[in-house]
Amino acid sequence: MHSQVYLTIACLAVALAAGATYALVTDGGRVKVSTAAVIEATKAVVPNPPASNKPLEAKTPQPELPVVAEQLRRELAASLGASVDEVTVNNLERRTWPDLCLGLPQANEMCGQSMVEGYRVVLSSGFGRYTYRTSLDGSLVRVE
Repeated sequence: MHSQVYLTIACLAVALAAGATYALVTDGGRVKVSTAAVIEATKAVVPNPPASNKPLEAKTPQPELPVVAEQLRRELAASLGASVDEVTVNNLERRTWPDLCLGLPQANEMCGQSMVEGYRVVLSSGFGRYTYRTSLDGSLVRVE
């Protein structure tokens, strides 16, 4: 919104130098006023513009990570001797795994034949990239 106001002020300043008039649109109709009046009205709305000419950046809210992803970040950081801030979640996908081994049976392992809802989580740090398969609650975890 501020960038629109400042663009309006800039356009009005140029027009004022040329002695032009502008039409302001209000709730109900048109009111024609001099450019000087428009500039004064705009100054009343934005009395102290920001010091910088940088456009204001809208912060996009980040979706909250599932508890299991945060748990994996903490565990990986601890095992690497790193801080949690050094481990990032690169990808998180909700998946349905074909069995209790999360589709990754080990040699001679019997896996319960029950579908498991969970996640595929890809983490990375300065030490490498790590991919996990989990159940929704994190009670089952496998490394790819």
